[in-house]
Amino acid sequence: MPTVTEQNGSRIYFFSNEPEKSPHVRVEREDCTALIFLDPVRVVESNGYDLDSLSSLESFIIQNHDELLGKWNGYFGISSG
Repeated sequence: MPTVTEQNGSRIYFFSNEPEKSPHVRVEREDCTALIFLDPVRVVESNGYDLDSLSSLESFIIQNHDELLGKWNGYFGISSG
């Protein structure tokens, strides 16, 4: 489970065995988890995060979209062109 980055105490990562899914990140903090697709950015699943925290995470992912998608593509060997 490669950790990509952290934001406000939440670990942002992806499972190494999910390349068949649309590009996405998983987020966790204590008892909270979320699944956020990258293209387009949208929260798909959430457990425990309040709406303000999800909004903040979504904004962070939008701001860092190119970097996160690049890390996904690089890890799974997907060409960007």
